Order: sequence, then structure tokens, then C-alpha cells
Amino acid sequence: MPSTKACWTSNVFESVPDGEPTFQVSVRDLYRPRAAALEAVDQAASVLTVAATHALSFTFFPHWIVEHAPHEPINLKSDSMQACERMMQRGEASFLLSHHHPLLPTSLDTQDFLRVEVGEDLLVPLCQPDEAGAPRWTLDAPVVPYLAYSSESGLGGILKADWASRGLAPPPEMVLQSRLAAALLSMAIDGRGVAWVPLSLAQSALAAGKVILAADDTYSTKIAIALVRPAIALSKVSEALWASACGPGGAKGSSAVPLPHIITAPR
Repeated sequence: MPSTKACWTSNVFESVPDGEPTFQVSVRDLYRPRAAALEAVDQAASVLTVAATHALSFTFFPHWIVEHAPHEPINLKSDSMQACERMMQRGEASFLLSHHHPLLPTSLDTQDFLRVEVGEDLLVPLCQPDEAGAPRWTLDAPVVPYLAYSSESGLGGILKADWASRGLAPPPEMVLQSRLAAALLSMAIDGRGVAWVPLSLAQSALAAGKVILAADDTYSTKIAIALVRPAIALSKVSEALWASACGPGGAKGSSAVPLPHIITAPR
């Protein structure tokens, strides 16, 4: 019986029986049946299925979706970045709303997906103020308790990539890990350490004086808010949302292009 050599890559599956020619199957072809089934259900019910990372689900998404799809029923699937990427790869969502940074590639950086930037955000270091209203910890202190993102967090990956590109190091004393920016913000409010949190999530806590910036702009990281979709045709309501997101006033920066979309790294 002839042996078969098989190999998966991010874009193709190769099967090479001894003496037989290689064949390749695009991820788009594998994605198409599942996505088509999802879109058929959504078409019948006029439902928009959107995966979104936890931080954006609570802050950016509610007002953004009202602006671009005010009358459509929504199926929002909120999870970590890794889990949201898997939903998109399996065709379980038509869109992904997440933070994005050009230094951090994702598993969706292929020709099978499109991306458009729809907003901007900033990762800032925050901590509890002391009795005098100054930061309880500053990043130049000898000991700084660090509230870190866990490995499955997209925001944690963005911070790591940005810091590495600029020769910056995280505080050495990590006291807590979480994939949830909201959990890290809560711990910073309670005085447990310094956390890097999206400004969109932290604005109300900053305004109320519950947290304060622990460093200057050197340790802040500019990030985009991006909407990703598969490159295949979607349902009517999904295409309408995409057109609205890409239209005048709907997108930040350039129009949607096949991934990867190279933009200048923020400094």
C-alpha cells in the first residue's frame, strides 16, 4: 500500500503519496462550506454574527454597531483574541472586531480575510493614586508589581511586540496574570499593581480618580481597532455592515485590503 506524506500550513494542505503529484487545498475552500452555512442561517434571520474581544465588547462595540447597523439583530460572541480567531477560521462568525498592531501578526493574516481599521485606542500604564494623588508606583521604581496579560490575550502580545521593538522591558515583578483587561483594571483600582489597559476601557476610572497614569507616553502603545471578515461573499446584511464600516467616516486609515495590510508601526 503506498505511503502518504501530508502537511498542514496556514494556507494549504499538501498530500503527497509516493510517486503521486502534490495537490493543494486553499483555506478559503475549506472555510467556504462552513461560512456559507452560517451565512444561509444569518440570511434567513437577518442576523449579524460578530466575534469581538472582551475589552471592545464592553466599550467600543455597543456604540459602533448602533452607528453602522442600528436596526439589525446581532449575535455577539465575546472571547479572547485566540478564541475569536478560531471562530473566524471555523466560519462561526462573519466578523471579528479586535485591537490590532502591525508588529503582531495574527492567524488571519492571509489572503482569505480582509481587514479595515475602524477606530483607534491607546494602551496606557495605570495604577492606584496614593494619598497625595500621585502614582502609587512609577516605572522607574526598584519594585513595581506588574499586572500582566496571559498568553492568549491579544493585548498582551501587542505590548510584548511593541516593547521589544523599542528596547523596553516589562516590570520584573509579575503578581497577577489575566486575559481580561477589565480584570487587570479592577486589580489596579484596588491597588494591586500597574496594569496596561486600553484607554477606551479606563476612561471612566481615570475621570473618577480611581486610577492614574504610572508613566509618561514612553510606555504607552498606540493600537488600531480593526474589523476583519472572510474574503468570500457574505449575506446581504453582513455586506451592508462592511460597506458602512468602509465608507466615509466609517473607517480609519485606508480602505479594506487583503491581509497582511502593512502600516507604519506607531512610535
